[in-house]
Amino acid sequence: RNGGIIVETGFHLKNAANLSNKVGPPLFSCWNKDDPNARLLQSVTEKDLQFATALRIARRAVYRAMIDVTNGADHYHAIGVIPLWSKGERPVAVIGNHIFYKLTKGKNNV
Repeated sequence: RNGGIIVETGFHLKNAANLSNKVGPPLFSCWNKDDPNARLLQSVTEKDLQFATALRIARRAVYRAMIDVTNGADHYHAIGVIPLWSKGERPVAVIGNHIFYKLTKGKNNV
């Protein structure tokens, strides 16, 4: 579901080296060192069928071979949370328990 966020975030960066910083904390909590999934993310390989499937889907998203159900969103948050950056922004999609936004140009990308 978050492929659109990753792709849009990646396209807004000046170079690919910054991608790990952008998708690291706080954008996705699974990259936080204290998250129980962090160690699992570090140890998975392409031999894992689920990871290989996710990688294939991610490649399709990067090459824009998938429909972006987030409508070009570059930020999201869980329902019930109101981040400062969302003030005055209009959601572009709601999927499950998450609200997606495409931030206004010139707004600080926090």
